[in-house]
Amino acid sequence: MVASRTIGVMLAARDLTFAFGPRQAVRRVGLTVESGSRVAIVGPNGSGKSTLLRLLGGHLSPTSGSVLLGASPVSALPPKRRARHIAIVPQALSLAFPFSVARFVAFGRHALDRSTSEEAVRDALDRVSLASRADDPVGELSQGQQQRASIARALCQLSGMPPGDRYLLADEPTASLDPAHALPVQALFRELADDGVAVVAALHDLAAASDFSSVLLMGANGVPVAQGVPDSVLTDQPLRDAFGVAFRHHRDESGRTVAICPTARDVHSRT
Repeated sequence: MVASRTIGVMLAARDLTFAFGPRQAVRRVGLTVESGSRVAIVGPNGSGKSTLLRLLGGHLSPTSGSVLLGASPVSALPPKRRARHIAIVPQALSLAFPFSVARFVAFGRHALDRSTSEEAVRDALDRVSLASRADDPVGELSQGQQQRASIARALCQLSGMPPGDRYLLADEPTASLDPAHALPVQALFRELADDGVAVVAALHDLAAASDFSSVLLMGANGVPVAQGVPDSVLTDQPLRDAFGVAFRHHRDESGRTVAICPTARDVHSRT
């Protein structure tokens, strides 16, 4: 149910369910992602957002249902083939060795043409304002800078992918960023979508999700609560169903949503 200008090899979840032992983290999710779309996944902590992204990226295999890239199950594709279509920005980094920022970003070219890696790394670091830290160990970066380095690695990978059929899956990509860096990243993701990259992001900031997405999927306890255009999803009853509290929308002079906040009365009543 995601609209776009170009239809290529679609990434699609069909009746998707995944369980960690007896606990179902994702239940009966359906989602179709086409080239150039912007999809936000929102919900409370533990609602299955990160698990859904890992399923879409092929890092987990469904308990039932399927995730398909074209006609192929994503989790069954060889890693290098998946990497030619799907770039992933994780929520946090875990590196065993003190790689430089530039070398870490260059890992995005592992499954791609490496002849232009140096140029791609420079461009990616410029786009996230980390060029001055290229030679520093990743471990010396702040958490927000590490997040931007992960985004740069994904950009480096995307630049080597064939045109069309490119997907960026990002797990809380702006959670550790201050506003001066979060806003350019959001703008960058829109630019990628305009260039035909489908961007799927799990987000906590409901206003940012509303502003960013063309389609929004909201869930709770692994179950979809509402799905569609942001204005139809981020309404009173679906928000209460997902989060258990009422919310108030704050809008600017143009009518754009700038904040979606739980009401103080409901927050107090749940403490």
